[in-house]
Amino acid sequence: MTAALISYSISFFRAASYIFTVLAWLWLGMLLAPPLVDSGALGVFLPSQFAQPVEPSPAPDSSSPLLLVVGAAVTLLMVVISIVILWRLPKTVSKTGQHISKSVTHAAMPILTHHKKLPKKKQRALSARVLVYVRVSLAVLPFVGMVLAPPLDDFDYGISVVVGGWVVSAALLSLLLEYGLRYLHKGKHLNA
Repeated sequence: MTAALISYSISFFRAASYIFTVLAWLWLGMLLAPPLVDSGALGVFLPSQFAQPVEPSPAPDSSSPLLLVVGAAVTLLMVVISIVILWRLPKTVSKTGQHISKSVTHAAMPILTHHKKLPKKKQRALSARVLVYVRVSLAVLPFVGMVLAPPLDDFDYGISVVVGGWVVSAALLSLLLEYGLRYLHKGKHLNA
């Protein structure tokens, strides 16, 4: 394996771990949203009364060629925008996840060191270790929330926990592969 391939694999698994972590948090949100809406806890954010329904306008009898061209152009534009967004999404999620993880690690460092100055090498090692703990915590906390979440009436509790467990497992496996490849990448035996 070349160093470039390993570096690319590390970036891929980092992005995958962040994406699966975001999916786990979204799954937890999906499980917690219906009970919160039913209890009225989100009443501040939801409108109290919905607007009056709007009468649909009658469809035109014949389609002009100009309308067909405009409709096709708008559809093509929406497809291109969707592809661009989906193409850039993993990189954006990865960068945002790295930023959040490093911010939490940076904020925790003075607490862990009791506001004492550490040598740069020890500070880097402690920061890397705390970063691993933060990322594992961010991946595992949604699963704890899924297990503790009240069961939904319309959805089987076991299925929700199994799906959440698979998503969290994928996040942790991606994280493990990222750090395993990073460890191998630092090794001298790969450069021979």
